[in-house]
Amino acid sequence: MDFSHEIYCADQSEWGEDDFYYLNRYLNRLFLRSQKRMGEIESLDLSKMTIETKTLMKVILQFQEKDILLERTNLAELKEIGPLKSRLNLVKKPRGVHELYTNYNIGW
Repeated sequence: MDFSHEIYCADQSEWGEDDFYYLNRYLNRLFLRSQKRMGEIESLDLSKMTIETKTLMKVILQFQEKDILLERTNLAELKEIGPLKSRLNLVKKPRGVHELYTNYNIGW
């Protein structure tokens, strides 16, 4: 199955908070259901994704304590991802609820 059309491969140049919030929710569900959606996870091509998407993926995997997925060949690059240089807000008025998100310069 071809997943290259999925939201995580989309052009994000015109995105706002609502779009990144939706991406965050989508990725959370994807990794929460990792056993059922392993085909999609194994097909993830990080070279087609923005640094914002990769950073969200890393934060979500750490938040869900699914760091084991970082051992997969296609996701190994995520281990090297650090905080974003520019702030990424998932909501208009972030409250800093999740420290892990805040540590990666993502407003929640």
